[in-house]
Amino acid sequence: MTIIAGVDAGTTIAVAIVDFEGNAVCVRSRKHWKEGEVVKFISSFSPHVVACDTNPTSGFAKSISRAFGAKLHFPKRHLRVMEKERMAAGKWKCANKHERDALAAALKAYHHFENKLRQVRRKAGWRDGLAVAAIQGSVVRGEKMAHAMH
Repeated sequence: MTIIAGVDAGTTIAVAIVDFEGNAVCVRSRKHWKEGEVVKFISSFSPHVVACDTNPTSGFAKSISRAFGAKLHFPKRHLRVMEKERMAAGKWKCANKHERDALAAALKAYHHFENKLRQVRRKAGWRDGLAVAAIQGSVVRGEKMAHAMH
């Protein structure tokens, strides 16, 4: 599965997994979650993008992104609480603000790439799902669509 992983760092760390269709797949949080355990948890989802809700981005988000060779996405400015609440509403029942923030970060990244992902689906529609996902992953990492499709 190709996904975007939103992360919220702090004493309580949260991870939100959003697929390339914009669907929330999984949201988890834990106090004192060690970085290696977070990487292990996220690894089963094959992230192409790691996102956070702050600018500048956290060192934790940078480290998680590097662990997967994933593109790091962060907003032009910190996301406001009301914006995060609006984005996360109805997508997942978040247990706390950390989960909400991680989900909002992942959804913000999805919306940033949404048009490109849709274009890939439309242009590569005849290919099987795994090929389309691989092309989408290449495109969100910065490869030109025409090059990724060949």
